[in-house]
Amino acid sequence: MKIIKIFLISLMILSLIWMGNVAAIQISVSSDDSTVSTNYMLSDDAALRDGVSIFDGGTVVNRAARGTGSNSISTNVGGDDYSAGTAVYSSGQFSLSSSIIAAGNGALISQDTGCSGDAGAEIYGIANGGAAGQQAAVLNGRLSSLQNLAVGGGALASQDTAVDGESGSLGSSAISPNQLIDVSGSYSDEGGFIDAKLSSIGGLAVDMQGTANIVGVECLDDSILGTLKSNGYSMEMDGVYEAQGGDTATFNLEVSNIYRASAVSRTMTPSVTSLSLITSGGRHPEIVANPPGNPSSYVLEEGMIDSSNPLQLYLRTDSYLTAEGLSASASSNAISLAAGTWDYWTSASLFTSSVICDSTKDADTVDGYSVHAFRPVSGTALAYTRNYFDQGGYIVESDVVYNSNYAWTTDYNTARASRGKTKDLQTVALHELGHTCGLGDLYTLPSSDPRASDYYEIMNLYTGPRHYLGAGDIAGIQAKYGA
Repeated sequence: MKIIKIFLISLMILSLIWMGNVAAIQISVSSDDSTVSTNYMLSDDAALRDGVSIFDGGTVVNRAARGTGSNSISTNVGGDDYSAGTAVYSSGQFSLSSSIIAAGNGALISQDTGCSGDAGAEIYGIANGGAAGQQAAVLNGRLSSLQNLAVGGGALASQDTAVDGESGSLGSSAISPNQLIDVSGSYSDEGGFIDAKLSSIGGLAVDMQGTANIVGVECLDDSILGTLKSNGYSMEMDGVYEAQGGDTATFNLEVSNIYRASAVSRTMTPSVTSLSLITSGGRHPEIVANPPGNPSSYVLEEGMIDSSNPLQLYLRTDSYLTAEGLSASASSNAISLAAGTWDYWTSASLFTSSVICDSTKDADTVDGYSVHAFRPVSGTALAYTRNYFDQGGYIVESDVVYNSNYAWTTDYNTARASRGKTKDLQTVALHELGHTCGLGDLYTLPSSDPRASDYYEIMNLYTGPRHYLGAGDIAGIQAKYGA
């Protein structure tokens, strides 16, 4: 690596230009009160132009870069009481336009990135006991992201990002000495995309604002964030969509809202004895005594149901439900059977004994009601679950949305005969209620992980109608709540 260090006290204007044949360069520019240090890993096809102005009060850097191949540029900025950084990498086409104004008491940073291939961009700042940052990445796709940072008495970071490709992710964080708000979202396969506009503030206090749309689903907005902040809640959202080629893929978004000073206690084995929910001759009608699958095939997520306060589930009855040709009684029964299947395999009380039909209750509204609802969802999302949990990690509400743009049925044989074209409500509800209970998807695991190919588990891909849990599903629910 070539290293260039510049230490200046007086005014200087410097122009740095490279055109190819550069492997690795580090440039460090310092004034009395601030330092800007950049690492460049550039391909032969890269072109870079840096304009650097140094004056008594600090440093100004204006940068333009473009190229193909494997390229990365990372910058660290420091002053009297703050630090900040940016990073961009790409394995395909890339372009970058950025500016840095650094002084002893603070800095303003902006970077506008367009990349393809495997690519990512991030920006962060640390000051006054807190921090704020933004991140976005894509695998085998395209990324466009405008990220800004102001850091000094605190840190304010923002991003306006669009991602599409084989898989993608985003992140936003705000940190104070007593609180953390962290947003993370992703999708897992071709056909997915992300559009996000987020801002975060860290320092003596924290704040988070903005929107995030993943595969056409409005996963986050200011109203949701406001409710989470005012109630001290966190949120976890998991959903499935049809990827290119008709395969099932997953998307998710999590908002962690953690008060560091609070005592967070998450009991993993509640002792309350379960009620007998839905039985037939003393047995649940969908129980398989020795189910197939591997008992190690499960993933535990954050949050759990407080068994001393089982969740009451609701079904929204409206025109979207009837347009599917579904009756309220058959639909509520299918969801109730799915809930009872999870409840059967643990001594904890997870759900009450019936699903209440109510036209006034709706999903995606933070109101303390756990509602299953049908509605049209843009994009290819099939269904998703949105969990809200308190500082103790207990789920206070779990909403499930089924995309009414698909055909649905409560009849097992109809779903089976359709070869996947008509979705079976009880099967999808069984999977989504697994998320309500705190279990994660298996098909998002690396292909090298044997759990990813254990298709006997309901927490794996939708492959057609099935109403029972696999050995891994059962082991997972019992690991979470006890046998």
